Amino acid sequence: MMDQLLLRSGDSYRQLATFPTYVIFFCQFDYYGRGWARYRFEDREITDPLMTAHNGQHSVIFNATASDYRRASALGPFLDLMAGNVNNKDKFIAQIQAEIKSIKMNQERWLENMLYELKMQERFDAGEEQGLNTERNRTVQKFIAWSRQRGADQATVVTDLAELYGISK
Repeated sequence: MMDQLLLRSGDSYRQLATFPTYVIFFCQFDYYGRGWARYRFEDREITDPLMTAHNGQHSVIFNATASDYRRASALGPFLDLMAGNVNNKDKFIAQIQAEIKSIKMNQERWLENMLYELKMQERFDAGEEQGLNTERNRTVQKFIAWSRQRGADQATVVTDLAELYGISK
């Protein structure tokens, strides 16, 4: 999808190398199991790993469960935050914490983020073979519970759900 935005009809695929693209994942688990804080990948030929595709595509996966952040030292405090270890002495982490607090305090912004998260979860769930209705019901129940915890009344919850699903109240 990223490549489609970089090339026009008739452009050579070789031009992709002039537009490096990065896909970055921040994980709360170690997908590759080596304990590294950062894994970096680029397209390489399988039988000759010294040959690259030279297409400028890179994937970077950060692991918040790593015990040693040497491979991602600048992001160590952020990975710590993801793992639940908050260091407010770090300026960047303090800014993130302040933004999180601001979002939680601002009902409208919190609701926008919650609706976005619910839509993303629903799209993910829709890709599964079975259980879509069950998953949607769980999602709706979660949303209702969260809204009630935030002090939303029934009319607000109904309005938000109608907007989220594009249905009448």
